[in-house]
Amino acid sequence: MDFTGYLAPDEFWALMRETDDQLRSSFHAAPVYGLASWAGHAMLGEWAFGEGNRGFQYRDVAEGEPIVVVETGGGSDPRWMLAAFRSRGEFLPHQRGVAASVPDRIVEGDVAGAAVMFEVWDEYGRWWGVGVIGDRAILIESRQAAHLPVALGLVVDVEPFIAGRTDWIRRARGE
Repeated sequence: MDFTGYLAPDEFWALMRETDDQLRSSFHAAPVYGLASWAGHAMLGEWAFGEGNRGFQYRDVAEGEPIVVVETGGGSDPRWMLAAFRSRGEFLPHQRGVAASVPDRIVEGDVAGAAVMFEVWDEYGRWWGVGVIGDRAILIESRQAAHLPVALGLVVDVEPFIAGRTDWIRRARGE
């Protein structure tokens, strides 16, 4: 690496392989959930190597914006998870008090064969749903109403999501 912070391609991909190894070693620390079915591009999203939130992004095509984001986190307060998620994005200036607000509706979803109630808020041309299964909070952001009702499965193999992220990075880098 030179003093400007630029990594040569071989250094960059070596760093990415190290990160991928960390992802693999942290994957089974706690259960994570993702869409039960998706025909488009899927990849890793936010990922905490410890007990924090772990997420997946789903797109129609690799270059597109995420259509659906699914995150799983520890704790039983999914509203806190939603407020934290929304504060990372473009919604901070318009943030409603999610923790105190009444959801627009409640829907039942299937999470790995279990019925889970999701509180759902509609804003800005998308919806956010939060629910709890066991000791895991689940957050879903969707830009398409068609993703209701919710159907999530336990993700048992992280490799397709790592490969999806690698593909997305290669495209973004023009490789």
